[in-house]
Amino acid sequence: MKANDNVSQKLKKLKQDSQTILSVMKEANQLFQDQFHKGFQTKYKAVDDPVTILDLLIDEFLKRKLLSLFPHCGWLSEETKDDIKRLEKKQVFIVDPIDGTRELILGLPEYAISVALVEDNYPVIGVVLNPATGEIYHAIKGFGAFLNSKPITTRAQSVGKPIIIVSRSDEKKGRFEFLKNKVKILPVGSSAYKLSRLAKGDADAALTFHPMHEWDIAAGLLIAEEAGAIVTSVDGKCFTFNRSINTKIDSFLAVTKEREKEIKQLLYYKTKN
Repeated sequence: MKANDNVSQKLKKLKQDSQTILSVMKEANQLFQDQFHKGFQTKYKAVDDPVTILDLLIDEFLKRKLLSLFPHCGWLSEETKDDIKRLEKKQVFIVDPIDGTRELILGLPEYAISVALVEDNYPVIGVVLNPATGEIYHAIKGFGAFLNSKPITTRAQSVGKPIIIVSRSDEKKGRFEFLKNKVKILPVGSSAYKLSRLAKGDADAALTFHPMHEWDIAAGLLIAEEAGAIVTSVDGKCFTFNRSINTKIDSFLAVTKEREKEIKQLLYYKTKN
């Protein structure tokens, strides 16, 4: 009985924390909208690695606001210099202030603000907000996934060719030619948004072959899993988060349980060659 009480109290606390984080995300979205309509500048951290004033503005706001509300938490973000003190924390925010900066610059509505609260190396709360569409996805570990506060689940058994959401950059490089005529390809920019689109039933799988970082998928992964998807690397490895040095992830495959076997068979040749 006591164990059940502990689980119930923990879930209650996660629900409360998720509502607090959602409120902060809505504030961040308003900040985004105000600056977006004023216009924004772009610079490059490295070749083909753009950053805008929006990335930096949202990052600074989220860090200041979330850590004031959750002072016990660590912080890992794409736009903040890494502080390894996060490794000493039980809970850590893993944040991408704008996941899909290239799409933002190009005017494609496929970018998102992504925030995950990670506990003991795995997300327990995930929020993905698309400022262009107004979609707010969130998930609580053990309690399900939601779009604009309404429960969502992955697709039920679909018929015909499976639909796979893929990296827009991977698709342009021809990395999915081996799947031609076998599946329907749906290119989408942000990794967090890919996983969220899968969670609401837009496809049977989401797939990226190129390396990324923890902040790209931490929130979206939980949303997809809580909606019913199975999420691993392409070669089947499970993820851990808030790692010590290398925050890179080499790939991901998120797939519905109904079409997992079929899609993994289609990918088998690619992963073995």
